[in-house]
Amino acid sequence: MKRLLHLLKNEFKLARTAIPIHLVAVLQPTVMYLLMSTILVHPTFDMDMVRPSNEGGRILFDAMKEVGSPIGFSYINPILVDENQSENFRQVISVEDSDGRTIAYQHFGLIDSNIVKNFRNRLTSAALL
Repeated sequence: MKRLLHLLKNEFKLARTAIPIHLVAVLQPTVMYLLMSTILVHPTFDMDMVRPSNEGGRILFDAMKEVGSPIGFSYINPILVDENQSENFRQVISVEDSDGRTIAYQHFGLIDSNIVKNFRNRLTSAALL
């Protein structure tokens, strides 16, 4: 135990000699995180939706516009598109009636699983609303 305390004491003495290096090691990741979060993080997703032909689709579209965070950012920016006319085929939502139930289908293009999860979570929150 005495050796460990001596080692720690020695390390703290050495740390005082290289304060700028330790400041860079602590501040640089913090500053980069703050910069990247302001540049890359967008709380609102553009979600293409085929023009609804039934009442359930119109209700879902209105609910998608209302889903948002308590601080005012909307989670979804629904964009109505004609069938198979989506500008970017990341994902398209279509709402259909099947066996007396209204079902929303999400068709995904070439995107990663994290974005799929985010799209599904936002659609689920709109459906629950």
